[in-house]
Amino acid sequence: MRRSDKQIDDVSLIHSILKKAPVMRLALCYGETPYIIPLNFVFHTIPQDNGIIYLHSALKGLKMDILQKNNKVCFEVEDSLEIVTSDKPCDWGMRYRTVIGHGEASFEKDNEEKKKIMGLFMAKYSSIASDEFDKSPNMFVYPSTVLDSTCLIKIEIKSLTGKKSGY
Repeated sequence: MRRSDKQIDDVSLIHSILKKAPVMRLALCYGETPYIIPLNFVFHTIPQDNGIIYLHSALKGLKMDILQKNNKVCFEVEDSLEIVTSDKPCDWGMRYRTVIGHGEASFEKDNEEKKKIMGLFMAKYSSIASDEFDKSPNMFVYPSTVLDSTCLIKIEIKSLTGKKSGY
């Protein structure tokens, strides 16, 4: 990273940003054409590992077509975005924390595993506390038709970098 003064070295802070960010931008390569899409996601840590990102998707579409041909991905998330104003136009800036990572995508096909992962989405995006979900991971019921028509994408993270400004 060119600006080492802005680098986030604290892995727990990087993981915290990944857990809290509501949207991830997933970058794919479609032949010679880049393709980027904003998505809901969940981040799951594994001790002594970079972690895993899960996405959900319809079974068909451009994203799925690209991933079946090239499973290498790049992603970005941010939190705490804030414009910093000044009386001088050239002194304006941005306060932020951002994480960029690279990984490899695969598809989860097992319906029991899909239920667990979809529960992670519900715990993140609903008012359910994560510790409440941990105590009762089967609190959500998913019809088999929903599970069969939903693709869950698993991104094994290969690298992560964090950057901050204004902190």
